[in-house]
Amino acid sequence: MVIFTAKLNKKRLLAVAAVIAIAAAAFLLSRPHDQPYEADDVLGSSSAETGGIKTNDDRLRYIDSLGYSVLSEPLSEKEVVIPEVFDETYAQYNALQQQCGFDLSRHAGETVTQYVYSVTGYDDAEDVRLELLVRGGTVIGGSVYTVAVDGFMRGLGS
Repeated sequence: MVIFTAKLNKKRLLAVAAVIAIAAAAFLLSRPHDQPYEADDVLGSSSAETGGIKTNDDRLRYIDSLGYSVLSEPLSEKEVVIPEVFDETYAQYNALQQQCGFDLSRHAGETVTQYVYSVTGYDDAEDVRLELLVRGGTVIGGSVYTVAVDGFMRGLGS
């Protein structure tokens, strides 16, 4: 059996506690006050990397990292505005985004770019689309859906 002993120096203990408190305060104060904290802010993202998405090749690599296969060019690319106030439908859409680690309420009123790709080889479903919402080179949301009347919509991480 090995026993370690250490003499506790109160001055060193207080110095370490002060350094930790200063680091925590710096972290908390560096964050804009109007944005809520998310687990990924502290722990790191557990999903595919969402930043550095500036070109079509970047978007294709991101989509591939999620496990989807799409045609190499988007079907559409357009600017859309995230509503300032979410109606019931958009609130449900944002709930889907939140399940995948995104939160569009953080971008309310902002203009983002929407890219829509045609998904290939998605089970037996036809006309499947993958939508990415990108702002400032960062994916802020997206979904996979069918255009069929009786189709589905899923989050990117589903």
